[in-house]
Amino acid sequence: MGEWELLDITSNDHREQYKDDYIDELIFHVRVRRRATLYVVNLLIPSCFLITVDLFSFLLPPQNVDRSSFKMTLILGYTVFLLIMNDLLPITGNTIPLINVFFSICLALMVASLLETILITNLLCGSADFSPVPRLIRVIVLQILGRLVCMPQKTKRPGDSEMKPNVVVAQQKPDDKLSGEMGPVVVDKSLQELRSLGKNLQAIRLQVEKLGGSQGSEDWIQVGFIIDRLLFGLYIFFISCCPRKVKPAKVLFIFIISVLMHAPCSSVMLNCSQPNLPSLLEALQPVFNLSSIRPVMNKSTHTIVSIDFTLVSILGVRWRNEFVRWDPEQCGTSRITIPRKLLWVPDIVINEFMDKNTAPFVPYSYLYSDGLVIDDHPVRVVSSCNLDIYTFPFDIQTCTLTFNSYIYRPALYFSAPLQVSVRRRATLYVVNLLIPSCFLITVDLFSFLLPPQNIDRSLFKMTLILGYTVFLLIMNDLLPVTGNTTPLINVFLCLCLALMAASLLETIVITNLLCGSVHYSPVPHWIRVFVLHILGRLVRLPPKPRDREDTVIPNPAAQVSSLVAEDSEVSQQKGPLDKEMVWQELRSLGSDLQAICLQVKQRLGESQGSEDWIQVGFIIDRLLFCFYILFISVSFITITIIWMQSNNTS
Repeated sequence: MGEWELLDITSNDHREQYKDDYIDELIFHVRVRRRATLYVVNLLIPSCFLITVDLFSFLLPPQNVDRSSFKMTLILGYTVFLLIMNDLLPITGNTIPLINVFFSICLALMVASLLETILITNLLCGSADFSPVPRLIRVIVLQILGRLVCMPQKTKRPGDSEMKPNVVVAQQKPDDKLSGEMGPVVVDKSLQELRSLGKNLQAIRLQVEKLGGSQGSEDWIQVGFIIDRLLFGLYIFFISCCPRKVKPAKVLFIFIISVLMHAPCSSVMLNCSQPNLPSLLEALQPVFNLSSIRPVMNKSTHTIVSIDFTLVSILGVRWRNEFVRWDPEQCGTSRITIPRKLLWVPDIVINEFMDKNTAPFVPYSYLYSDGLVIDDHPVRVVSSCNLDIYTFPFDIQTCTLTFNSYIYRPALYFSAPLQVSVRRRATLYVVNLLIPSCFLITVDLFSFLLPPQNIDRSLFKMTLILGYTVFLLIMNDLLPVTGNTTPLINVFLCLCLALMAASLLETIVITNLLCGSVHYSPVPHWIRVFVLHILGRLVRLPPKPRDREDTVIPNPAAQVSSLVAEDSEVSQQKGPLDKEMVWQELRSLGSDLQAICLQVKQRLGESQGSEDWIQVGFIIDRLLFCFYILFISVSFITITIIWMQSNNTS
């Protein structure tokens, strides 16, 4: 049986009474089991490989490796794998297969790990600008969860208040020692140089501390690492608890064979020589010879044709033949099964029929003793229907089927149309279309947390757009191609793609401002007012106050020249030569430290104009982030409401 393995076949019979007759039903139960090797090799094993790779990606240090791009590429590969293997998954049934749930949870875990990696990267690169960790997060995450995942809170390093007295003492001791050996003029100059040297060292220390981060920054980084370890544990728990063996699926086929039983009835028209079927067939021969004409005694008499329609494609047609009437007692039966070609059959057609009927042909009809003819035969209807697909895949369609006769239109015409209302089962589209789209758009939303000054966010977003485009191309067969209106889901998917492209363009602008704004002219006044002041306060990014502490930076070259001039003026008032050389060395060391401090400040902060352009970029970034949140919230609420309304509609 190819994919299926036959387990057993059982049968039982059942008798029903239908009007005055009895019908015996013989029911066969065929139980088969699917051979799972194909699905294990092509679906389960590759999925386990990919989920294991994502598990081991937690070992990549986020402070040294761009883990987010690695995970994004992995999600792209897993999505393409699921889309290509989608033909192997069942698309019909009353329940969702367990393997579909497994794939959805795997994809959800991959997306969750990617979002957590983005959060970790944001904490590692931008936590220096964050406020201190709130007490609630400190207690729950750092103390409770930290011990749970074997990452206890680190001890605090000594603060600045503990280190400054030692520096002062260390500065005072050499001064006292020098004062006894040098003269008053030399000591004053030496103290002045040492104080200048101490100020320069303190400025360099402050700049280096800015690079190293504060205690609050270290706490936020520790929070990120604890969340990373916690998700790693959940990943291991999920993989360990996956069902190792699933019971084989069983499919039940039911074949029904109906056998007509005979029962006595009453009435009179035909004369049978004996109460048996051969004599009845012999009496019906004149009727069979009249099968080419409509069975009425008078041409003006209408033939009433009744039509029974069942959605599983059974079409029942019944009419009365005036040429036929017999006595069931005389002929021995009230009903006989005869070939359809021996009787007149109306040419009932469906106006909306668009294709040839491929259902199996049933060659027999029922003929009753009162002239009633019942003709039941299956019909596979492919009809035209005016579809309203605006709420696809949560739509309810109403199609019209019109039955009539073309040959006997003056005598027979059935004008009342049959309305068929059907509701689409949306589970397939939700699982294969909406949920992956929501995952990808959520990943793009969280990518705004990646610091553009440290991570190549544009490459990440470009990979995401590539994956989303491939996903839409492969899933294009699931979307409707006909209809009078554009489906709402098409609008949703187009807006998602447009927002992804807009966020990529905005990321390119941000990267340009971060790297090239030093060479730009100052920010125009209208941009400063509209963006920095109005939009900045709207997105809670007000203009930063100007830093006035380090606005005056002495020129090292000028400082050295002034020191050399002072040295030439007072060179005759100095003590011995070795003390003069010590003084000159102190001056040279101080000028070198000032030059280093100047270079550090230039590395850490650029001009005010550059900072304004960077602030403009961050405000635009925050504004698009807010638009993203608004769009996703409205989309999710709309999809949920439409889905609930579709399920509540009977």
